[in-house]
Amino acid sequence: MRIAIVNDLLLAVEALSRVVTSVPGYVIAWIATNGAEAVKKYEEDKPDLILMDLIMPVMDGVQATDAIMKKSPCPILVVTATVKGNAAKVFEAMGCGALDAVGTPVLGPGGKIEGGEELLKKKWLEGGTVAGAIVMTYDHHKRELVNQLIDIQHDFQEVIISTQHVHLDHSHCLEIIAVRGSAPDVQKLASILKAKTGVINLSLGISSAG
Repeated sequence: MRIAIVNDLLLAVEALSRVVTSVPGYVIAWIATNGAEAVKKYEEDKPDLILMDLIMPVMDGVQATDAIMKKSPCPILVVTATVKGNAAKVFEAMGCGALDAVGTPVLGPGGKIEGGEELLKKKWLEGGTVAGAIVMTYDHHKRELVNQLIDIQHDFQEVIISTQHVHLDHSHCLEIIAVRGSAPDVQKLASILKAKTGVINLSLGISSAG
């Protein structure tokens, strides 16, 4: 698995690099020190997974996640110094398509890595199955949009378990899509749906299914 690291702190990059390369078959695809650099490198070389920091200069992790997901789906894991402390930005990033969030591993005494097990225990990093829900609101007066959403969901029948449709008011609908499958497939579905004109808001929440 080729994994990209986006972080402006050298110690964090070193810790993440050691965690990634400790797993046979995992290699570093590239490293970026801010979101803008990550978007540019992503256009040139798409990795299997991006480890995305949140607080960075030039362009933060939320903006970078949004820009990358709008271009082409890619599994993105938010890796931040404090998930709880950055909860608002974590939810923003997940709303843009990030799969999950974990704390950043740190270099402890003697160069020992602390916190790396939280990253590695994410089963979907190993190609495991994930389950979750896509929640979106959209303008149902855009008839072409309704047909497009139906066609997209038909294309992802192997991922979609069920859907629930709710009329919010005269102009807006809420749709909840229960999903189960590989993380890249689930994220691809969410990204394609979100990119459609008329979709007002979309969030994706997933967890390991086993």
